[in-house]
Amino acid sequence: MKQGATFAVVALLVSGCVYAPNHGDHVGTRSSSIYFSIFGTQSAASFQMTCSHHYGNTQTVSTFTGGTSPTTLAGETVYATQRNVTLPSSCWESWSGPGYSYITYVRVLQNGYNAMVYDQAGLDCLHEQLGDGVGPITAGYDCRYDGNDILLFANP
Repeated sequence: MKQGATFAVVALLVSGCVYAPNHGDHVGTRSSSIYFSIFGTQSAASFQMTCSHHYGNTQTVSTFTGGTSPTTLAGETVYATQRNVTLPSSCWESWSGPGYSYITYVRVLQNGYNAMVYDQAGLDCLHEQLGDGVGPITAGYDCRYDGNDILLFANP
């Protein structure tokens, strides 16, 4: 197996993915509770959620243990966990745009590795591949957003 292919297999098995929210989502206000739907690739995986903005200020928002109930599709097993998180005000940076006044970047790590994230096009791809019988880990890797941060928009 070539080195690049080996890395891809390792990334698939250790990274997990964030199904929601998605890169570019508007989450209401800075004080809104944000719903996170996360799929781990290991039972009871250790997760860390951080936030940051253009001025740095990366901070841990939450640490938690992932799900333990397996879901297996096309021979690939994932473990779902959901949580609602209200980000601290220090996560948000003033940034005006059409329909929003603040931004933040959220990153989720599974066992220290960046979780895969999606934008709307990636979600469309993921749903299509799952519908075609592709396993969730393979589809998740194929359809992931090219980046590790989830850009979120909010109002005051």
